[in-house]
Amino acid sequence: MQDFELDETSDVPLWAQLKKRLTYLIMTRAYAKGDQLPTVRELSSRLGVAYNTVSKVYRDIERDGLIRTKQGSGTFVIYEGGENEGGIDAAVEAAVMKLVDEGRNVGMTNNEIVLLLEDYLERIDQ
Repeated sequence: MQDFELDETSDVPLWAQLKKRLTYLIMTRAYAKGDQLPTVRELSSRLGVAYNTVSKVYRDIERDGLIRTKQGSGTFVIYEGGENEGGIDAAVEAAVMKLVDEGRNVGMTNNEIVLLLEDYLERIDQ
């Protein structure tokens, strides 16, 4: 299991932090297809969050098509990596997700994040 911590002082709820982090780790292939994730109980204990919180995150990520829980066997990554259905490379998509999350964490609006990207692209294209 990749080591990470949740920020209890953040305005972002713990379940959202956990979901974003696990999604990022899967999409960037830190967890490869077939890798087994920790049990809900184990991750709950390790991170010091409620069992139901971790369970909700696993259900959400499973609904997103990244993992599958096999009763009696555990939870496994089923995401293969590479390009997603829209043709965007998973690592690039994960980087964009991180950028948006970081921007929102410092109070930026969606429009401000888009303007920042547009400004950056204009500067590098000159």
